[in-house]
Amino acid sequence: LRKIREHELELVRQALGDQEQLPKEQVTHLFRDLGYVLWDAQAIAEAAQEAQIQEDQLDLSNLWRLLLMYRQREGMRNSELESIDAAFREEDLEGTGELTALEVPTAIRSLGYQVSFEAMQSVLRQVDVNDSGGVDKMQFRKVVRMLQECDAQLFLQAFDDEDLARLQAITFPSAIQAFCTTGLQSQSLDLPEFNDDGMLVRRDDFVRSCAAHAHQVREAIKRNGGWTDPEVNYLKLFFRKYDLDRNGRINKKELVQLVEDVVPEMAHERSMRPQLLSLMRSVDEESNGLNLEDFLKLMGLFRSFKDKERLRKEQWAIRDAGFQPQEVADFRELFLNSLENSEDMNYPTFSHMISGITPLGKSLSQELERMFHETCAPRHEADFPDFLLLMKTLLDKDFGNLREKSKKRLAKGRR
Repeated sequence: LRKIREHELELVRQALGDQEQLPKEQVTHLFRDLGYVLWDAQAIAEAAQEAQIQEDQLDLSNLWRLLLMYRQREGMRNSELESIDAAFREEDLEGTGELTALEVPTAIRSLGYQVSFEAMQSVLRQVDVNDSGGVDKMQFRKVVRMLQECDAQLFLQAFDDEDLARLQAITFPSAIQAFCTTGLQSQSLDLPEFNDDGMLVRRDDFVRSCAAHAHQVREAIKRNGGWTDPEVNYLKLFFRKYDLDRNGRINKKELVQLVEDVVPEMAHERSMRPQLLSLMRSVDEESNGLNLEDFLKLMGLFRSFKDKERLRKEQWAIRDAGFQPQEVADFRELFLNSLENSEDMNYPTFSHMISGITPLGKSLSQELERMFHETCAPRHEADFPDFLLLMKTLLDKDFGNLREKSKKRLAKGRR
């Protein structure tokens, strides 16, 4: 961290050059040169105000104070920070000043971010450096900033894939093509108007336009109670499946079938009956059935319940496997990097990943497939806890000399 700050301080000195001061209107260029892809002029101005910097010409001392304040605020506007802090307080029901690994995803979803359970755990691992199992308000702000940076990297990659000549500018049709690969086009939004067809789109403008659209997506998700527009359209169809009499409500009889289909573990496990009844009362206080709004809320609660069960299963698998926190983090990155548009891993993907570490002949392939299906049964895919147990079994057996080869693979991944 000290070396990073020394490097940034040197860049600030270079930006000043022979000048003793930098005009305030040029500060945004400095932030861009420092690598702040999503720099925000209003956020910079508000950081300057909080740092009590009023001069129009900033010397090295003021520029450094501004940079530190901007970083402390995670590069966000006052309105963003207020929204993030409100989401934190909403989940911190006991007023402990910390959110658990289960509460953070719920708070993040309330801000409109769509992040898979495992990806969220990976981000939390990076923020919770002391393995306390929770994050405070400032760490929660950092989580949000990291998610924004992940989006920015996605947008940059989409642009660079079209910018084959590395000119930092692409044609308008190429910009539209790049935009379509970000996934934002599936969110019922118009394509961005970068400029007319004859103009080139600069890399910086492309990223900022995509970021603005991502913000619109998040606002739509917030309005929808944590669901994207396409998800709401799907859930409306799902709602109609159980609204048999088409009166716009799911009655008690219909609700029983819904629960059995969506969360069978709650429906059939007697010990979970009180928790199920509590969820039902929280969305249907008058016991007269669920309308669409109640239904969306209930599906959100079911999603949170599944997250809780997944976390419980993961904690059990970690204890059973005996892996250290860093090993778990390394395996999580290996797991996530092997997935394609899915939260779980099928056997072909798992086999391909293992064969990338150690060669698999016919005999080893057959043994690997048997172990995979035995571990995942009755499911046909491995979630992360299953993956940990599989890796534990393979390492204990030293499957295909996997111990030494996996150490090299994980060490390379950390670099």
